[in-house]
Amino acid sequence: MTNKNDNQAFLDSPEYLKLQEQLALYEDLRKNGVPENTAFQRSAQSNRSAQRAAASDYERLCAIGSDDPDFRPGAVTGAGMHELPEFPFPVLPQNSDTTTEILRKRLVQLASENNWHDFDRLNGTPVHGNVNSDEVENNTPWTIRGTAASRADRAQEGDFGVDDACLQREDDWQLFDASIRYVSANLGRLVLIGGPALVSGLIFLLTKLIELILTGGDAKFEIIEPITAAVPPVRVHDASDLLFYPYDVDSNGQRHDDPQYPRPSWHEDWENDDVIADLQTSAQTPVFDYFKPYTQHQDNFPITNTMFRRIAGFENDNLDSAMNEGRLFITDFHEFNDEVLAQFQHGRDQSDVPNSGGRLYASIALFAVAKNSDKLKIIAIQPTQRPPASDFEWFWWYNLGWGNKANPPSKIITPADSEWTWKMAKNTFTTMYSMSNVVDHLSTHVFLYPIATGFYRNIPEMHPLSALLLPHLTSLAFNNFTGIFFEVGTKLEDENGDVIYGDPHNGLLTGAVRLISGYSSKSFLDGTVRRSKHYHFVEHGQPVNRAEATEFNAIGDFPHHDDNTETWGAIRQWVKGYIRLYYKDNADVRDDYELQAFLTDVAGAGVNGFPDSVSNRRELINTLTHLIYWMSVNHALGNFSAFQPLGALGYYSSLPLDPNHGRSKHDWLGAIPRLNVGMALFEFTRLFVDLPTPWHRSLGKYPQGNFMHDPRVYAHLHRFQNRIQEIDDGLREKNDNRRWAYDLRYPSTMTVSPWN
Repeated sequence: MTNKNDNQAFLDSPEYLKLQEQLALYEDLRKNGVPENTAFQRSAQSNRSAQRAAASDYERLCAIGSDDPDFRPGAVTGAGMHELPEFPFPVLPQNSDTTTEILRKRLVQLASENNWHDFDRLNGTPVHGNVNSDEVENNTPWTIRGTAASRADRAQEGDFGVDDACLQREDDWQLFDASIRYVSANLGRLVLIGGPALVSGLIFLLTKLIELILTGGDAKFEIIEPITAAVPPVRVHDASDLLFYPYDVDSNGQRHDDPQYPRPSWHEDWENDDVIADLQTSAQTPVFDYFKPYTQHQDNFPITNTMFRRIAGFENDNLDSAMNEGRLFITDFHEFNDEVLAQFQHGRDQSDVPNSGGRLYASIALFAVAKNSDKLKIIAIQPTQRPPASDFEWFWWYNLGWGNKANPPSKIITPADSEWTWKMAKNTFTTMYSMSNVVDHLSTHVFLYPIATGFYRNIPEMHPLSALLLPHLTSLAFNNFTGIFFEVGTKLEDENGDVIYGDPHNGLLTGAVRLISGYSSKSFLDGTVRRSKHYHFVEHGQPVNRAEATEFNAIGDFPHHDDNTETWGAIRQWVKGYIRLYYKDNADVRDDYELQAFLTDVAGAGVNGFPDSVSNRRELINTLTHLIYWMSVNHALGNFSAFQPLGALGYYSSLPLDPNHGRSKHDWLGAIPRLNVGMALFEFTRLFVDLPTPWHRSLGKYPQGNFMHDPRVYAHLHRFQNRIQEIDDGLREKNDNRRWAYDLRYPSTMTVSPWN
């Protein structure tokens, strides 16, 4: 903690005043519609009045409507856009004439030479071996088809009122905008927290950004390390110091949150215990199956009836009765335990150790539904996987810190214990919960990786599946590469123009994790690969049927499962209508040797549950429905827990927690992230919150001209788009009646493909 008097005096220094003026100019330019990267560059110049006057001398991407004179295009991240010729009319390979058959086989041969499954780069898990292939490059941006004239004449893809071209912007800089706006709004308070060192760090950070602009650097890739290096790791004075969501205030004093940074619906209630329970049934991860019925007592989790009855609402209940009646549930992160302990094992190296100063604990939490209720409540948390072996072990550990620091014992803490002890226990659980979100998100990318590779290798453009599936594969291969193999600060290509695959422990995501979490890059990658092998293409590629999954009957509302059913059905109806245009009977499916080769290729690459063949239209329709569901619904992650006091990725205290001894607010502040990690972590979450504008490249959207080669498709597409709109409207109405909205399953705000 720095000296507040010295820091107060620093507020009058020329260095501070210069930074204050630079940030104020940036705000002026940004609010007048200047793109963020241009605003950064101009704010570094000294002539303030000239820069204000030049606020509108840039080319807008969208026309300004007469009814909205202050319009500026929303900041949207994601794939860029380009144009390719329209698809040829689809013909099944067995129905091709001789010339077309020869062409198809030649195209597939070339594609198989340019795209391959590489098993050597990622612990035996297949990745795409050549991401600068034509197939990957053509499927990385959002790809419209045909010419402007042909699209105007024949294209009928509905855009849901959102023009993707209008919304396209230089998005990388927007990832940093939140921190600049936070600093601008809280500069005086930050100086009181961090003093001259903080201001010097911020000046360095701005200088780094200007350098990136002038040299053509990429802030999206460069931003995490400059923040953690430049901003001092000071302890904050209050939880509000880690509130980074940006907002603007209009002339009437009304606050307007930035839709680019959507807040979780429970954001204002983050201290409420019910939020933790809600997150189990409204999970922020694609396949959250850590939450399970509690059907038998665990030796390593010695919960007692006395503890249970201390919880409000359960005073007259019984632990065993609740278990036998299906009213107890547990979230146990035991499968992460080896990875969180890896940094302490013998023979570890630097790749095993996180740089943030925090760590993670494989926590256990018990939940229950009270009699005559259907609402889930949190009952207890055990911060680690093992209780103390004896009172003797606990005495030495709690009082003197003597014992197994790598795998420490912990006691069960409940809401009935002291306030700050309970809050610290919650943080041990929510930090592991948040990290499981990140692991699961990237692991879906790894799980789906071979599907894109196999598709490029086996399905030529004249195949009917090309137009249907390529939009759902957009950016998957290249984004996987940047997350795992692109090392920040290194070259993307060698002297021959070949893409350089870097150290997978130091990629955009894997390298950032060690800076902002309690996980090492190695543990993160190991966990991601492990989790990707857990998924099953069919079992996890469809919503849980609650009529059959009766073990969750005690819970009334289960949004994570309940909100997906209609969407899955809509996808299946769309696929069914599309497939029946081209496959007249089951023989057509069996005889489609390109389709069968694709399935065999992907199944052979190890995608668990992926069929190696299909024999009829029903099997094909189900397989494609699962595929699209995986690429959209099971990839969606729209509101990552970015409020650091609750959703950090590391726990920063080593103080043991005892139900009979209280901790303080000061102790709790020591458990949440330092300022630099909190700020960098918020920017990191923007990589996962990629679709703030409804109907921008969302489920239901296809690029303009995508199907104009066959106008028969449009009747089926329009039915699908209308149904998706109805589902979206219905989910919004359902959320109006929930305590906290579950907005991760809106078709309008989930990506059509894994490009984030």
